[in-house]
Amino acid sequence: NTDPIGAVESGADADADPSQAAEAAKATGPTYVAPKRDNIVRIETKNDGQEYPGPAQAEALAENAERDLAERLEQAAQVSGDAVARADFAQAMTALSSLRGPVDDFFEQVKVNVDDVALRTNRLRLLSQLCGTLNQIADFSHIEG
Repeated sequence: NTDPIGAVESGADADADPSQAAEAAKATGPTYVAPKRDNIVRIETKNDGQEYPGPAQAEALAENAERDLAERLEQAAQVSGDAVARADFAQAMTALSSLRGPVDDFFEQVKVNVDDVALRTNRLRLLSQLCGTLNQIADFSHIEG
């Protein structure tokens, strides 16, 4: 998997269409963020026999890093969604690239698989929401690094 957030930060151009956005992401090489995010949701969905559709419940977010990610994700989703509707994929990718810091902070500061089932479920919902937002541009899980 390749990280679309890193693609924009590296200066990759994704002007014309979603396939170019995917190619821009592919050109930058893989990072740990996309695989980790995708793997956690996929593995836990399989293990638990259920999916974790977003959005997360804001009032149940316990850590600053997860609250920040949720807030920034909501903003980026709005901007990128509006940009995609106008076929402005470069702006959509730029909006998504703003998530890089909050995503990194989340994985550095927040443990997803905690004993508290409600908290764990909410964190998995947040990650599912992140995946859904990124997939507005392209399904980056099909890009090999």
